[in-house]
Amino acid sequence: MVRFRQLEFGDVYFKRELAELLDEDDFFLVRDGIYNGQSGGQTFLIVDLEEIGNKDCFHLDDYWFRWDSQTTQHLHSKKIQEIINAERQVHLFIRLVQKVEGQTQPFVYCGRLAYEVDAPEMISRPINILFRSLDFYDTTSNEHLEAIYQWMLRKTGETPSYVIPKGVLSESLGAPVGTQ
Repeated sequence: MVRFRQLEFGDVYFKRELAELLDEDDFFLVRDGIYNGQSGGQTFLIVDLEEIGNKDCFHLDDYWFRWDSQTTQHLHSKKIQEIINAERQVHLFIRLVQKVEGQTQPFVYCGRLAYEVDAPEMISRPINILFRSLDFYDTTSNEHLEAIYQWMLRKTGETPSYVIPKGVLSESLGAPVGTQ
């Protein structure tokens, strides 16, 4: 499995637990969005799917993840430039819903992301970036990852024309590190 320190790809974590594991004391204060680690050049994208009203601002399929920044960030922001220039390793945490029967739900560690390309409208605020998921594995049997990978299909109620049969991408691009 893909590991980042003690994190396991596909496992679930509460924010306080992540703060301790990542040695980032104020990580649990971040509601969603972006958190830039205090040391080690790490950036964490924290996504609550329940809060996303526009389905186009979130895609995690075909090894791609499209991210819209916060409105205060722009193309020339220091941290955005560090992401683009691969000076920061980006990690993705996602949860489907915030609470179930009043109980806060954990986030799923969805692995590492690498900057791939920016959209033509990237210069505006917010900017949007297309990342390649370095750890996406479309033949996973991990129930947490499967739920997230299928979220888009359940949200729209239809199968997009760009969906590739399960396993084809992993075979063509090579399985991510630690999944073989």
